[in-house]
Amino acid sequence: MLPGPTLIRQCSKCGGEYSERTIRSGNTFGADFWSDGFSIAPMLPENHFLVKCPHCKNISWKENDKILRELELHDPEFEKWYKPEYLLPEAEDFLYALKDEKINTNSEREIYFRIKLWHFSNRKFRGGKNRDQNFLQIEVDNLMKIIKLLDLEDERERLIVAEIYRELAYFDESLKLLDFEFSDDYKWKSDSLKQKVLQKDRFVYKF
Repeated sequence: MLPGPTLIRQCSKCGGEYSERTIRSGNTFGADFWSDGFSIAPMLPENHFLVKCPHCKNISWKENDKILRELELHDPEFEKWYKPEYLLPEAEDFLYALKDEKINTNSEREIYFRIKLWHFSNRKFRGGKNRDQNFLQIEVDNLMKIIKLLDLEDERERLIVAEIYRELAYFDESLKLLDFEFSDDYKWKSDSLKQKVLQKDRFVYKF
């Protein structure tokens, strides 16, 4: 991983300044990928679009917060200008963003927020845990809304819907979507999901 400049942004609500680290390049060596699209890649950190101000705790779409300066690591004034980093939003913050018309301005953002909520919902199941539990109704409602927002003609989105149906134990619906001529980029994932469907396994898993 090759670090990029550190951006100093200004919170659009309180005016406080915060830091955002960037990278110039990265890779997926040592990364873990899950069937719901969640991943942990030490050498390719996630670019968070929704952030929380470390000063006033305001939730904002990061690109709406003005960039005041860029700092390189070798900058002699790096320590002088460096500010606290933004905070990562929790599930309740994504729920807030969904209801805020100034943040949730289009369907792409809504899909992003809802998929993030799905990842939070699956926390309790990752690593084979809590196999005696089910999704809460609010979590089921969120998954059904994702299904309505996605385009089945898009291979990647078709696989997302198939995975949601599998996790909801709607195995027949999932299998119908997986009975499709996927391109080489997606066939391996389709085959993996199909195996889980045939096993009647509804839980998120690591590839």
